[in-house]
Amino acid sequence: MRAEALAATGYQRAGAHRLLAAAETDLERADSLPEADWTGGYRRPSYEHQIGLTLTQLGDHKGAENH
Repeated sequence: MRAEALAATGYQRAGAHRLLAAAETDLERADSLPEADWTGGYRRPSYEHQIGLTLTQLGDHKGAENH
């Protein structure tokens, strides 16, 4: 969500991309219950959706469509 907010300002493109990368790294390292799909209550589709929203704010419609 922070990445999307930065992207919406129009001034923090690189910062938004850095936050997306950091979020993915953090989520991959997060402890999850064994039965969890990805990281507890936050699933991969939710993360992909957030990436899509952020890329839309950045004007990367093709990238957003991929997510």
